[in-house]
Amino acid sequence: MRKLLSAHFARLWKKKAFWISIVGIFVISALLMLQCYWRYGALHEQDTMALDSYLFQLVLGFGLLDAVFAATYLGTEYADGTLRNKLIVGHSRRTIYLAGFILCLVVNCCFVAAWLLGSFAMGIPLMGPLRMGLPKFLICLLLLLLSTSAMMGIFTLCGMLSGNKAGTVVICVLVFVMVLLAAAYVYGGLQEPEEISGYMLTIQEGEQTMNQVRNTPNPNYLTGNVRRIYEWILDLLPAGPGFALTEANVQRPWREMACSLLVLICSTGLGLWAFDKKNLK
Repeated sequence: MRKLLSAHFARLWKKKAFWISIVGIFVISALLMLQCYWRYGALHEQDTMALDSYLFQLVLGFGLLDAVFAATYLGTEYADGTLRNKLIVGHSRRTIYLAGFILCLVVNCCFVAAWLLGSFAMGIPLMGPLRMGLPKFLICLLLLLLSTSAMMGIFTLCGMLSGNKAGTVVICVLVFVMVLLAAAYVYGGLQEPEEISGYMLTIQEGEQTMNQVRNTPNPNYLTGNVRRIYEWILDLLPAGPGFALTEANVQRPWREMACSLLVLICSTGLGLWAFDKKNLK
């Protein structure tokens, strides 16, 4: 395992695409903080602008970055015949799979670190330090790392089982889009208000007036077991916590972490079993 990891990291540090991605994430996160400050600085006093409101705006993009990296890196392992050579020299399939998975997890952590550094480097001088407190920030950060790691576990599964590099990229991106759309649909259903209100336009003697309509129950509001099922589905989808973090609306952090960890363990276990059965050409 140690030799496999050393070879992986030696290859990774030489990849220009990896360093370009790290620098790109740093710059984009810093520019996002600057854009938020310019856009909302005119509407709010500087003292009322909180970095907390904008810090997690980019978290949903990590899934796409992870998908592209895992697909291209692991796909290259197949295309170059590296996987077959590792088996020939005596490495077991389990250690080969786990070494690739660990590398993908480290890369995911590097992406998150670059995002944090860029956000803090620009956000703290403009909007001041975080107001949520260190414990809450660490909980949100741990939730982000676990949810993105769960997504990376699925991408590693796809990458290690697909022998075509281009096909692997397509599969991983499609999986990410499907998970993202499913989470968006479920999250949107949970965000429906319990009551709805509106305005009615009336015309009397040529004058138009707007009258507020009394609040009425929202037929789309989810209740009871249906709502609980939606919440469990959202927590089990790796992209689900991303929506809560983006909206600064994390309500079930520990359960979301447990669900992400469950997805991570299940995807890795399934990947180990399937890779052991796969016929490597």
